[in-house]
Amino acid sequence: MTLRVVRFNFTILLALGSAGFLGTYMAGRLLPRGLQWLLWGLPAALALLTFGLLMGRNTWSVAILMTAWGTVNSAIPVAWSAWLAKRISDEPESDGGLMVAAIQLSIMAGAALGGWLL
Repeated sequence: MTLRVVRFNFTILLALGSAGFLGTYMAGRLLPRGLQWLLWGLPAALALLTFGLLMGRNTWSVAILMTAWGTVNSAIPVAWSAWLAKRISDEPESDGGLMVAAIQLSIMAGAALGGWLL
């Protein structure tokens, strides 16, 4: 690999990490304005960004979409945690267990669908 490619990859990874920080911060700021909007809007935005990544033809457009994807993806657990904390306030252990189960189910379903498509 050339030094130029390494710098470009490093820049994309740095942007993705920074986007994760920004998404977590922004989700915390947007929670008081409407939790339901976050619970429905973030997954919909993530789906659109994922579709855009699949259709991306240009390296720069994919890099920008990937950064936006990182922002949205890091905001989702904040919204889920806030929602579960409101709904299951008397048993916090159940909160964590439900979140882990939902994430594992999503990973399994995505892997099954991806394997079927492949």
